[in-house]
Amino acid sequence: MKHIRKISTLLLFLTVIVISSSSCKSDDQYLLSPNDESNVLAELKFFEIQSGENRVLVKGIVEDANISEVKISWDAGINSMSIPVNATTSPDTIRALIENLDEKFYSFEVQTLSSTGERSKILKGGADVFGAQYADKALNREILSGFVLDNKLDFEYAPVATGSGIIDTEINYINTAGVSINLYIDSKQNSVSIPDYKNKSILKFRSAYIPSPNALDTIYSKFTETSFKANPKIVFIANGSADDAQIEWLRSNDFFVSTYGHDRLEEASQEKIDDLNNADLVIIGRSCSSGNFNGSSKTAWNALTVPLILNSQWIARNSRINWFNQASDPVPFTVSTTIMKAKIEDSTDPVFQNVTLEANDLLPWLSTPINLLYTASNTNGKVMVTSAPGEANNNEGGAMLYVRFDANVEFYEGAGESAAGPRTYFGFGADSGGSFYFQLTEDAKQIYLAEIKRMIDLKS
Repeated sequence: MKHIRKISTLLLFLTVIVISSSSCKSDDQYLLSPNDESNVLAELKFFEIQSGENRVLVKGIVEDANISEVKISWDAGINSMSIPVNATTSPDTIRALIENLDEKFYSFEVQTLSSTGERSKILKGGADVFGAQYADKALNREILSGFVLDNKLDFEYAPVATGSGIIDTEINYINTAGVSINLYIDSKQNSVSIPDYKNKSILKFRSAYIPSPNALDTIYSKFTETSFKANPKIVFIANGSADDAQIEWLRSNDFFVSTYGHDRLEEASQEKIDDLNNADLVIIGRSCSSGNFNGSSKTAWNALTVPLILNSQWIARNSRINWFNQASDPVPFTVSTTIMKAKIEDSTDPVFQNVTLEANDLLPWLSTPINLLYTASNTNGKVMVTSAPGEANNNEGGAMLYVRFDANVEFYEGAGESAAGPRTYFGFGADSGGSFYFQLTEDAKQIYLAEIKRMIDLKS
């Protein structure tokens, strides 16, 4: 999968100390005021400090009716606040929110006072205050995989580590209508399915952290941005299983390939025609019977607007789909121990950048036997690759191996026909000396792959 940043969860804990006067057993938890004999006033019945984002919440319960004030101090007494209380008829609860604190550990002292000057023992507690530094270190969940098909996005998060602090994840995406959508998943959910994802649009997500079990605030990590691109959808026209080697090769290169065996296209439903035109690419394989591509079927195939690649020399003839002015059968070369070389006609084209050409722009192209398509007249297509002179018992060479055709341009002078979308002839295989279907060399496969991607890009 593409464009995915590797991320991991973060384990951070913040300290929160809760002190209750009824449960404290050690005098180490109290600090006596200077006037010991005046420490007769009751302290807070319950005392808790909740850490938050640049703030803390100090909570407590006052039960002694003599208490009129609670004093809270921090930073070694440099800062303090007083809270008036009234517990004359029932216990009073204090909630003191202390804000604008730096991100560090704070010690707090809490003491009750009466209107006559009596004071309680001092209760101490502490808490880590978290802020921007914590947020900067709070990482997002890791995406393991993602797959888009027909606007449905399925992706998988790595499981959240126990104790990471992550409670949920916020996801923002753009749907097929161009609307920004937010959704939320909890920390136990790893699989996400979005039915209306706009292909290649930005998807953002961030994780919500609770730094400690009773933290006052939720901290969000920074958004991670990624995007998902649908695996290109290829419809492969095949007759049986003879083209399976090529189909599996396409799938190994991350294409989504479906097959269609209805060769006579004029008999197909409009729904099927729409399916073909909605694909990223159509490939007519070597296994198809050429007799199913003449007459009204030829017209239907040429009327498709989708980019289309043709592998069959027999189907390319003027008696069939009419891309080349050649009626007779492709010429057989049945020697089975030869790698036939090809002549690269334009070595500057980007499809050839990942291969090393021999002298005179030659390249080992395919293993024989092979049937070669020599044309009776020039083509209006751009000839990319031909058989090299002296190859396959032909001194002149020039058999069509790889040719591009622009949409709405007559295939050759006098053809009287053109295609409604971009076309590429990439022919190989033999029906002489046995049936052969996908004998391209590894270099030729790299060029074929580059041409497939170029054609798909024309659709997008």
